Amino acid sequence: PAPGKKDVLLNSQTEELQRVLRGSINAVKTGLLFQDSYPPIISRAGFARAYLVSAAEDLPEAVHALGKDLKYAAILADILLDRINILRGDIKRTAASVVPGYFQFAGLNESNTKELIEKLLKDHRYIFPVDPQTQRLKTEKPFHHPALRAVIKEGVFNRNFKANNMHLFISTSKKHPRQLELPDAMVALAATAVYASLLEYRATGERQTIAFTEGAYEDTYRNHMKILSDTRDAAPIALHKVLHGLYNAVTSV
Repeated sequence: PAPGKKDVLLNSQTEELQRVLRGSINAVKTGLLFQDSYPPIISRAGFARAYLVSAAEDLPEAVHALGKDLKYAAILADILLDRINILRGDIKRTAASVVPGYFQFAGLNESNTKELIEKLLKDHRYIFPVDPQTQRLKTEKPFHHPALRAVIKEGVFNRNFKANNMHLFISTSKKHPRQLELPDAMVALAATAVYASLLEYRATGERQTIAFTEGAYEDTYRNHMKILSDTRDAAPIALHKVLHGLYNAVTSV
């Protein structure tokens, strides 16, 4: 379909197919936030078809059409794959709106902004909160900077997200199974969006918009995922406290 026509395509389908598409879109969204925000896609149609077939399991005619008509499946796949970019883009826009205030450079001149941005980007300092009295980084609380928490709370936990997805939140603590945690993918995506938003000020001290593309930022996302994984291996109790604390912070009213 022509640019801008895919949403029209979605809304013009039969009620049954709309249900399949919306179920697939929701599955893609939860997959990005709970499993992998940059999923490997070897085949666009193949990646999306798995979600479509799963959502259409009680509609055998739709499953048959998806398997038989590859062009039809490819069009529907485009709708789903667009949602990946839309979701990541929405998280980035949320980050771009909050970082100047939370990192306190909204009122600085260009030179001071550049200097602050360099400090924040070095060793991923932007993921750590700062002690207001000592100005020391609270390195025991990675990913707890208020800006990062705001991105997750405003960009993800809107409307009924928590209620609709409660069954997906888990605890990695055998001792405290009810202390739910945020998933690694969600935290890493938010941190990547904060990084990307800060990077836009690095060159001149004024915002220079950089497209939030997969090629530009997947490495940063993978690095954050590795930090979480390595921390879990080395200090699982500490990471549980970090992720449970984040869950409480972003789900509180």
